[in-house]
Amino acid sequence: MQVYNSLMKIDENREVVPDLAEKYELTPDGMEYTFYLKQGVKFHNGEELKASDVVFSGQRALESAYTSSDWSAVDYLEAVDDYTVKIHMKAPSMAFLETLAGSFAFIVNEKAVTEYGEDYGMSVEATIGTGPYILKEWKPGELAVYEANPDYFDGEPDIKHLRIKAISDTNTAVIALETGEIDYYMATVPPVSMESLSNNDSLTVVSYPSQNLTYSIINCETGIFTDVRMRQALAYAVDREKMLVLGGEGLGTIVNCPCGPDYTALPDMGSWYEYDPEKAKELIQEAGYEGASVTIKTYSTGAYPKLATSMQQDLSNVGLDVEVLQMERNAFINDVLGEGQYEIGICGFSSSVADMDVMYQHLHTANIGLTGNWSRYSSPEMDTLLEEARSETDAEARKELYRQAMDLYREEVCELPFYYATDARAFTKDVVTDYANNSIDKIYHFRWAD
Repeated sequence: MQVYNSLMKIDENREVVPDLAEKYELTPDGMEYTFYLKQGVKFHNGEELKASDVVFSGQRALESAYTSSDWSAVDYLEAVDDYTVKIHMKAPSMAFLETLAGSFAFIVNEKAVTEYGEDYGMSVEATIGTGPYILKEWKPGELAVYEANPDYFDGEPDIKHLRIKAISDTNTAVIALETGEIDYYMATVPPVSMESLSNNDSLTVVSYPSQNLTYSIINCETGIFTDVRMRQALAYAVDREKMLVLGGEGLGTIVNCPCGPDYTALPDMGSWYEYDPEKAKELIQEAGYEGASVTIKTYSTGAYPKLATSMQQDLSNVGLDVEVLQMERNAFINDVLGEGQYEIGICGFSSSVADMDVMYQHLHTANIGLTGNWSRYSSPEMDTLLEEARSETDAEARKELYRQAMDLYREEVCELPFYYATDARAFTKDVVTDYANNSIDKIYHFRWAD
């Protein structure tokens, strides 16, 4: 976030505006974007940004399992000349401009990536962007040191030297902030610390709607949860109010779909299953799985173990034999999200856009696996609804399509949504920022207080 830029960015008012682009045009049918690049923009290696770099970056994103779902509406990119890029769409996408403002659309230097190959981004010298800061020192998992880019196209940063360090224990990190050892807590403020930090006269605390969903994925492809009655039983069995208290200290919004309460094109949150253990028991007995053994897999960090233990208790109360397996993050990503080796999982999902189009990433058949459909859910009806909704330009018609998709989501219980936690950051009064949104961690937006 400190090193790279995208064609677009999110400003302090949460509007999508040009960044590396000077301006853009969109054809009336929504099928072709033309971006006119700012001229004279330099990468940290001295290379000038050209349209070929944008095409190269976009093609990498199209081909990567981690980013392809965000770019799935794109057909191909074309360099018209050195400073003009056309992006040709397979279908219109109302959320695409916001995608181009996110980290899945950072622009890399083609020469540098080609030169370093698989080692690109794995060392200081192989990390090259156009951004406001230049990476100078990096100890993975420990420390990153940056210096301001004096030639940054949008003006040299006010804060010239930046040191980001990892502090694994949240209590230690909070104390470091309170004592002035660090200026900025670059993570969600622990809910348990919100009140004390907010009442500290030497600190500033800002809150804003997050794009981070905490939820349970359910394997819809293999195992006992291919039976929709078992998935519905989960929905009745789990106390989501308790989940929010355990995971977010009650600070957040319980949701009935994979989208946040302020997302564009959200028709209405609608209803969800009331907490009803007796109904859950009936469905489990009807499906013939009373006493069945079930494993909940989750990360071994953060609030996830507590959430898994709570879900274990809820499911044990309705007649299932449940164990929890806490996993190291990379193993969880590979085995659970990538390979589908699980029955129930508890994890988080950070959407790249604050738009209902995130349902496409979560639920479309094309995205089964690492790309986002971690429940491995497949439904031709859902696929069609989401394809039509992302292309629909009429706001009310788009909402209606998503309403139908949410009705199907509720009926099928292809996931078990818990909550969107309130995001918060805290920093000393030595620094100030006008940002209170998902771009706040870009230190370029901070300046020293007078």
